[in-house]
Amino acid sequence: MSRMRRVFLSGHVYEFCFRAKEGLPLPIWELINLLINSALARTQRDDKLTLCHHLWMGNHVHIIAIVHDAQEAVDFMQELQKKLTEYIKRLLGKERLNIWEGSAMMAVITDPEKVIDRLAYLYANPASADLVETIEDYPGVSSWQEYKSTPNKIDAKTSKKVPWVRQPLVPKLKSRRLTRLEDKSITESVTIASSKKTHELTLYPNAWMKAFNITEPKEVEEWNRRAMELVKQKEEAARKARGKKKVLGVERLGREPIFKEHTPKENREKIFVLSSDSALRIKYINYLKSTADEARELYEPWTNGHNVKWPPGVFRPPLRPVANCIKMTELEVSSQGLESAMLLA
Repeated sequence: MSRMRRVFLSGHVYEFCFRAKEGLPLPIWELINLLINSALARTQRDDKLTLCHHLWMGNHVHIIAIVHDAQEAVDFMQELQKKLTEYIKRLLGKERLNIWEGSAMMAVITDPEKVIDRLAYLYANPASADLVETIEDYPGVSSWQEYKSTPNKIDAKTSKKVPWVRQPLVPKLKSRRLTRLEDKSITESVTIASSKKTHELTLYPNAWMKAFNITEPKEVEEWNRRAMELVKQKEEAARKARGKKKVLGVERLGREPIFKEHTPKENREKIFVLSSDSALRIKYINYLKSTADEARELYEPWTNGHNVKWPPGVFRPPLRPVANCIKMTELEVSSQGLESAMLLA
């Protein structure tokens, strides 16, 4: 079977997730929250995607969005990862840092039932990880508050201005652990220094429903009601599974060091289709496989410089590098040989 290539279906709903190879590079600090929001807003300054929902944990992120273009979808993920890496390098005073796992999850969601299931998973994640009792208490970055306050209209949006934190403004930390006062002080300083330039971070919490022709306000309200009810159910299930064990809590979350030791789950096969309907899932998988096979056949002529028509939604691979070969005259060769001999002497 051919290697599965990334295929992005324009106008479809996707879940994006990337995670750290090891440790927790994104502790729940005010400073880290500022940097995450800045990276996200800066990356999305040219509306690469339609952002609907997102939630950030200490070592990974979940994003629900609508894809418009294959190249822009890939650019979004790569730019966001790069910006976060550069921020963390500045904090730690490192020149090189390889943080993220190689291939991020970029999975199409085939039906509205699966979308609300993934939304519930996303927002119940802090409770499931025993960090807090409920998403209401979670001090990390998420779109929960925006989601709650959004009217039940298909085109409803929320916007906020986010400072663009340039890399030189990010200080090197004296310690990998900050007190609450240190965290607050550094965050205020960086925010003030970055206040001259801002980006608008806009979310469309209900826009995903367009992909499934759900547009009437009553329908939108019903799907949102079901999604929020699922969040409560998952949080209650986490509470029962926890038993007498206590959650970590907001106070302790704020005191955790950057890159706290954490062993991630074993690498699993990357998911590229999320569906609650097995027949629909198989249909999508077969389509993606056939598209990948078609792209595989086009790869060789493409890299050899031929003009080929790629299937819709396929991310075009880079062309092979081209090098110029210049034949040196005997005189040039002799001259270089003489210079080399002189240097060696």
